[in-house]
Amino acid sequence: KTIPTLDVHTLTSEPMSCCRGKNCYGQAESVEPAVGAQNFSRYPVPTRSVRSWASGAAPAQAQFQEPWPPKSKERLLEGHFKFEGEHLAACNFPLGGFGAGQLHLQGDGTLQGWHVLNQEDTKGDMVPRPAQNVPACFFAISAAAHGDEPHNYLLATPQNYTYENTGLPSYCESHVNSESVQRLQELPGIRSLTLQGRYPIADVTYEVPGLPVELTLEAVSPLIPGDARRSAFPGAVFTFVAKNPSRTAVKVRLMQAQMNFVGWDGKADAMGKSTDFWGENVNTPFCASGLAGIVMSSNQVKRDSACFGSLCVAAVEQCGDQDFVVLGGGTPDEGVSLIVGASTETELWSRFVGAQEVPATAACPTAPSPSGSSYCGGVVHSLVVPPNTSRSVSFILTWHFPNRLRSDLLDGWKSSLPAVMSARYSTWFEDARAVATALHEESEMLLSATRAYRDTIYGSTMPENIIQSAAGRVAILGSPTMFWSGDGIVLGFEGNHCCPLNCSHVYGYGVLLERLFPEIAQDMQYSAFVRTWDEEKGGVTMRFGQGFAIDGALASVIKTYLVVQQGDSSLSWLPKVWPNIKKMMNILLTKYDVDGDGCIRGAQENTYDTHMFGANTFIGSYYVTALRAAARMAELMGETDLAPKYIERAALSSENYDKICWKKDFGYYVADVTIKNCKYSYGPGCFIDQLCAAGLSFACGLGYMFQQEHEAQARRSISKNNVVHSPPFHDCQGHFFPGDSGHQTCSYPNGKLGDGMQYDTLVSIGWTYPVIAGLLHDRNIEDATYMNDMQRQRQDGRNRSPWNEPECNTHYSRMLSGWGLYDQACGLQYDATRSFLAFDPRFSIEEFSCFFAAEGGWGRYTQQAVSGLSSGTVTLTALYGSFSLKQLGIFSFKKPDACLADLDGSAVSAKLVNDAGTVISFDPSLTMSKGALLTVTLRVKTGLALGE
Repeated sequence: KTIPTLDVHTLTSEPMSCCRGKNCYGQAESVEPAVGAQNFSRYPVPTRSVRSWASGAAPAQAQFQEPWPPKSKERLLEGHFKFEGEHLAACNFPLGGFGAGQLHLQGDGTLQGWHVLNQEDTKGDMVPRPAQNVPACFFAISAAAHGDEPHNYLLATPQNYTYENTGLPSYCESHVNSESVQRLQELPGIRSLTLQGRYPIADVTYEVPGLPVELTLEAVSPLIPGDARRSAFPGAVFTFVAKNPSRTAVKVRLMQAQMNFVGWDGKADAMGKSTDFWGENVNTPFCASGLAGIVMSSNQVKRDSACFGSLCVAAVEQCGDQDFVVLGGGTPDEGVSLIVGASTETELWSRFVGAQEVPATAACPTAPSPSGSSYCGGVVHSLVVPPNTSRSVSFILTWHFPNRLRSDLLDGWKSSLPAVMSARYSTWFEDARAVATALHEESEMLLSATRAYRDTIYGSTMPENIIQSAAGRVAILGSPTMFWSGDGIVLGFEGNHCCPLNCSHVYGYGVLLERLFPEIAQDMQYSAFVRTWDEEKGGVTMRFGQGFAIDGALASVIKTYLVVQQGDSSLSWLPKVWPNIKKMMNILLTKYDVDGDGCIRGAQENTYDTHMFGANTFIGSYYVTALRAAARMAELMGETDLAPKYIERAALSSENYDKICWKKDFGYYVADVTIKNCKYSYGPGCFIDQLCAAGLSFACGLGYMFQQEHEAQARRSISKNNVVHSPPFHDCQGHFFPGDSGHQTCSYPNGKLGDGMQYDTLVSIGWTYPVIAGLLHDRNIEDATYMNDMQRQRQDGRNRSPWNEPECNTHYSRMLSGWGLYDQACGLQYDATRSFLAFDPRFSIEEFSCFFAAEGGWGRYTQQAVSGLSSGTVTLTALYGSFSLKQLGIFSFKKPDACLADLDGSAVSAKLVNDAGTVISFDPSLTMSKGALLTVTLRVKTGLALGE
């Protein structure tokens, strides 16, 4: 619907759905398995499978002795990010760069969930459909001690191939398809594996009884905060380490198998023996630039088709303690060989076991495949592992599908989006082999920086679940939810191909893009304030030129200030959007805040697909924060007459909303409505979003929006009143499994007006994250961890992937708000325009460590303090890039009166300023380049000079 939102006092209370009037969750079905009792719970250890799994030929040891499947140890909340046993059923670790597509390293060890064809993912439609799976995408090993026959295994485990999981609907993440079951009934798999998932890196440890080497895998796609280009590779690197603990040398052959699926649309069932979309597929070997492998393409697919493109799988030379032979040498014991083309994965396996691969330099391309069929292929790396030694090999898998077409769901944007938008990476790389070459050439830097980021953030001294809720949300950037067009425009659905486009009131919750990738966040706000600005519709449009939502418009103002703080110290970007920010604020002040008292009472279109009436702190929290953010930006732009106007109205707004909406007897904020205008309002209900903008306000360093003690009490009330358990609770989108707990959108402990609000039984992690961030800011650690632990329990790999949180479809973008938990756990404040960085940790304050991102670089912060926090040592280490530092706030310290600072061992001028907490000022400003270490020692004087 098109709603004339500027005429805010004449609107009728009719909903405007994000799906153009369709109910996003209307197709939800039961998530019960096809078999089992009605009270079945997904959370006990699944029933033992009675299937017969294939065993390897002698001397391979049987992998599936009783008890089977192996029971995992009881997984506590602090599990070092490791997933095993039933927690692997839906683990699905994502690989792929920003806007480049994504595939999954599944909990069984195979590669599936191929979302690399610019296609939508229909998994969240809640209707039966084929998974995005293709045959022959796995790893395999053959290992033989000197003089022995080889042990041959496909590196996949059937430990979660239970009747319960095979009986689940195909849209469930723990669903197991029949082809996977059949594969491991015919080919020998392994007993089990453990996956340590610290996005963007997965570390796999294989349990293979009898195998003469110990085997691990690192799977990674480069991700470097602040460097969007280097975080957008359409590919992944897989590094195996084989450790030989024996006294005898072991010959090891490792294979990465891959299906040539070029021609597939990413949606049809590709697991059948014959398909209409394959034919004339060609596998071409190559050996150059330190790589040897196979390029996969199709002569049948037209160049302008969405299915046009290529795949590349290659082996990489590794330099370790022992030199490898030159790639392509193909000796019997060392080097890279290829199985260029096989008709089936069974044939591929047979040729691998029979060592029928050929040296890469001698391999020939396949003939074009017959109609209805394609080839799979394998890249085999052979090596000898000496006694008591470890050696590694790496494979690179890349894809290149350049033609992102405007889908039917985007028909409403024909005037603003071309029919072929292309993928951003297609402007950098000609094909998949070019991607692999570039990824290999930069691999040392890319992987080193990615591992440094991983080690720093996952090494933070705070609960594992807090870190996972923040760092795991970065996976949304590589999912089909977001894409980067060929002309550099960042675009996104709300969820996977759901509710387009750049929805202001959904992306408005997040702080992750602004903190980690300000370049991406700037482009999205440039779209909001310039590309799609439309004053007739309200200014900042709701969906890339369409509609208007007041919460989204207000959030866009706030997020613009946040991204200026994070990455625009030169103020080179802010002037591009500032004129329309002023116009947006004027619209709000004149068309919405009509009484001039800081309260908006007319129709307020919002993310709940309705418009609410009356004063309410849901919209009020946004309004207060946007006024404060606009005042700060006015000051930066030198408009000294405008800033006080915004500041004054913000103060009035904060006071009046608190006075009108705070309900002392209830312990939370209510909406000021009557039975006449309460439709779609939460009224006297306890609403999860009553302080919605808190996550944004705290991220910007703008403080509490209303009275501090009232806000803190309201969040405590949400934690208490809105908690639900299944059974008996049933969420309206059908995401809950029996045994789940969470917090619903609205509860009514003090009654309701009318029918209450729409979506009141919806449970969204994205709505809950800002509440948890606020609780951390309040230092209410008990309630914060209580709420967050429920969310991580639902996404612990048994039924839901830890990296895919649904709302209206999967990989939902509102979950980008999860980064706010990390900010508040660190007590982080950052403002590049002042070169100001501060910390006030909520955990382990006497021995604390965390990651931080600054303009131009990032690093690690640590603090060590004596009891009482009157003295101690803090450090800043620059791990990537370069950034400026003028002031360092260390707010958990209790006003030390002396400090000593050095940068890389050389003393620097530092002065303590204790007026508003402990702040260290550096004059001149410091430049922190990669590798730089700043150390500050703080002390209370006791008659000795500092340093004595």
